[in-house]
Amino acid sequence: ASINLVQGSVLEATLAGKGPEIALFIGGDFPIQLAARGLLLDMTQFKDYEAVTKRFAKDAMTLYEYNDGVSTGVYGLPVSQTFPMLFYRTDVLKELGYENPPETWDQLTDMLPTLQRKYLDVGLILPQNVSSNTFDSGNTFIMLMLQTGQDIYNKDLYTTDYNSMKTTDIKNVNLTNFMTQDSIRVFEQWTKFYTVFSFDQTFDAFSRFRTGEMPLVVQPYTFYNQLSVAAPEIKGLWDFTLVPGTKQADGTINHAVNSAGSGAVIFNKVSNQAAAWDFVKWFTSTDIQVDYGKQIEALMGPLGRFDTANVEALEQLPWSTAEYEKISSQQSYLKEVPIIPASYAVTRHINNAFRMVVNDAGNPRYTLMSYNDQIKSEIVRKYQELSSIKK
Repeated sequence: ASINLVQGSVLEATLAGKGPEIALFIGGDFPIQLAARGLLLDMTQFKDYEAVTKRFAKDAMTLYEYNDGVSTGVYGLPVSQTFPMLFYRTDVLKELGYENPPETWDQLTDMLPTLQRKYLDVGLILPQNVSSNTFDSGNTFIMLMLQTGQDIYNKDLYTTDYNSMKTTDIKNVNLTNFMTQDSIRVFEQWTKFYTVFSFDQTFDAFSRFRTGEMPLVVQPYTFYNQLSVAAPEIKGLWDFTLVPGTKQADGTINHAVNSAGSGAVIFNKVSNQAAAWDFVKWFTSTDIQVDYGKQIEALMGPLGRFDTANVEALEQLPWSTAEYEKISSQQSYLKEVPIIPASYAVTRHINNAFRMVVNDAGNPRYTLMSYNDQIKSEIVRKYQELSSIKK
């Protein structure tokens, strides 16, 4: 909440002409909202931009890309980045006869009768009760979409002439891919965990995992830090690995997930563009990120271990070789969901569709179809609004 307050203050100050020239740790949809209003500098203009992006996971820049219908720019450099992994209680699974955690969603589903006979639960990341402007990292629906090779948005999103569009046209335009057969099947798979298997919609992952009531939980990889420091009584009784994946036609398993994080942005009224670019390059460089991470950890202990977006810096932070290899392996499966000015509507209505099916016994197909129409309407309205602002 405090970060949101700071970001809100940055926007207000910028619109008042008193904003900063550079801002760090700007996350969520905020960089895109600023870029859509013409307030940020496009970093692709710098000659060494491509070289600098090699510091980050291959899809990381997607979170800072904005397509205005004419061209695509990049309006931030990643600073922090976190993504989900599967944490499991080795002792509990062994008692139930499982030597290894589930590698796929099918394996997880097969384990559920055994777990539930012992009154044990599985914890998946659910949409926040409060409004979220982007898809939470580890959102199960998004993981399943990505693992089955589906994009959230249709290519028409960037080529549609929104200004000439009438309300009656919206139903006939494809802006999202939520109504494909694969997407509907994935949505049904997601909601089935709650309608058929009665997964909890709200829970304290730390407490339930520590007591063993929830021996399998999907959480950001930084959950490791909390367990290491605050749950010494279960040391050696738990481990973590890649999230459950989806088996592909060739027999491989796709463990794709999306991430969340924050970045460094440069406002377009900066007095010295080159100097500003040098600063954000410096701050996101390997040496500085390692130093920054170690200083935070020296101050706060392992609980404060920094979730740097710099791939080489992550390797140099105090993870053991085995721990880093797991984190790096999950990182290699990262696939990001583009952020658009109306992302808030997409997340809100997908969450509404989920709750309609799970809490009110709605039909998954027709519920998703209904909310998809609302998503499209708000996307059109938002792009039309931004177009009028530019004029």
